[in-house]
Amino acid sequence: MSRAEQERLGRSRLSNRRDRHGGPSTDWMQGLVGPHGVAIVVAVLTFFVPVTDTSRADPPSLQYLFPPGGQQGQTVEVSCSGSFPRWPVGAWSDRPGIKIEAIADKKQKLSVTIDQGAECGLCFVRIYDAQGATTIRPFAVGSLPEATEQEPNDSPEKPHALKTSTVINGKLNKAGDVDHFSIALKEGQTLVASAVANTTFNSPMDAVLQICDPRGFVLTHNDDERGLDPLTAYRAPGDGLYLVRIFAFPSAPNSTIGFAGAETYVYRLTLTSGAVVDHAFPLAVERGKPAELSFHGWNLPAELRQTLPATERPFRTVFLPQTAGTLRLPSFPFAPIVALDNGEEPAAQEIHAPAVITGRIGMPAEIDRFVMDFEKGQKIDIAVVSRKLGYALDTVLKVRDATGKMVAENDDAGGSPDAALSFTAPESGRYTLEVADVNGHGGFRFVYRLTVIPAAPDYQLNLAADAFVVQSGKTVEIPVTIERREGFAEEIVIEAVGLPEGATAEAVTSGPKGDSSKSVKLVIQAAQKGASVPFSVTGKARDSGASRTATFPVAGTLRRLGEVWLTVLP
Repeated sequence: MSRAEQERLGRSRLSNRRDRHGGPSTDWMQGLVGPHGVAIVVAVLTFFVPVTDTSRADPPSLQYLFPPGGQQGQTVEVSCSGSFPRWPVGAWSDRPGIKIEAIADKKQKLSVTIDQGAECGLCFVRIYDAQGATTIRPFAVGSLPEATEQEPNDSPEKPHALKTSTVINGKLNKAGDVDHFSIALKEGQTLVASAVANTTFNSPMDAVLQICDPRGFVLTHNDDERGLDPLTAYRAPGDGLYLVRIFAFPSAPNSTIGFAGAETYVYRLTLTSGAVVDHAFPLAVERGKPAELSFHGWNLPAELRQTLPATERPFRTVFLPQTAGTLRLPSFPFAPIVALDNGEEPAAQEIHAPAVITGRIGMPAEIDRFVMDFEKGQKIDIAVVSRKLGYALDTVLKVRDATGKMVAENDDAGGSPDAALSFTAPESGRYTLEVADVNGHGGFRFVYRLTVIPAAPDYQLNLAADAFVVQSGKTVEIPVTIERREGFAEEIVIEAVGLPEGATAEAVTSGPKGDSSKSVKLVIQAAQKGASVPFSVTGKARDSGASRTATFPVAGTLRRLGEVWLTVLP
């Protein structure tokens, strides 16, 4: 064997080992579903292009897509940043209505066709060939017109001029890069500027937005409104052109002084004086029942409401045609409620567990209070989410007994600005739950979702990797970790579902005690022919029959998905 062949074989083995044992992971779900909720997203396999050149064993890798989104009813040419030893490739999306094809004569270019009726919001894309698959990356679907940033636009004197409400797909592609955009406003119009970069596309940037006059004088400024991404709204005091400026610092602080930039500093900037949906009341729906929502944001008609048809899906994506803003609301097996406007009324609102409540701390120093009866020893999981949903409330949660004595308190849970605690009642009686901002702030975007759910045994299945590679006729191990809650002590039968033809995997059992209670390994025996397909890992408790799908985190987002990828090398 020649030295070159030895090196190529070594790379092949290292690549397969890396894919078998997974890669990095990040944070969990958008919003709180509660201990019983697991998000399952339906997968759509678009196509697979056979590859004849297998001289290189390196699988493809995908860093980001640009543009990172597109408009309903349009076909978009999208560049893939990463490594693609073979072209064309296959592409997969988790969303119907999104057709993705590699452009054969343009390496690293995809044609993405978005149906007019495709659901707005994030879809997830994976690139694959006969040697492996990339990790999943997000692609946004919107309803507003789109544009790609046009350089040079570094100075206020040479902005990228926009004629209407637009979503701009851009990059701060070098150190010191500052992008300017101009838009005409009438007196009294409200311009909403919203950038998405770090919290969705995993761009390593901490963006800053400024709305300026034509000379570049700053009129309003925002940083870190939604995680590290900015959002601001400005009411024009008179007719004229206004500038929007975006620049960034690195998301991981370093010793550099100055504005940062790189090819990976990808952003999606919405600029509109039209309708923008920011949140809904309630921020949840009841599973299997119609849901009536009231919408809140900017430039919306008064008392905007919509009734949604019933759904059994664990999450509901909500968007209004020709508006900016998409909501992803969890569904619960009980009806959500809205907090009373008790900013000036000290009386607490009575609730009963289980409950999911949507509220707003609308004024500084406001406290929302809820009262309920507890039995001695009763354990309740209480959580408030706001920052995870992209809103402004830095929650503090307190529990007081009938005398007013504080018996439990939490500010930041698990490193998040959102609060959560498990409370066990020391005595039977009435207890008051208090929700407030830790700094005493309040306002329009200080909205929250509070869940009060009796603690119950349950479990969750987790995967550290989302793609695996195995040689035909060989085996590959799929590590699965089991998170048991509240003493869940049932056996769980775990199996692989949707494997390619000829591939098999014996179900494994996670026992209530010992090492298998925390982790198991599924062993997949590959067929004798190549394949590249999605599959899933599911669990079912022997006694209760509770079923769960194993999920993995999507880097840069708060989402978890359950569509794992298996490549059988030909």
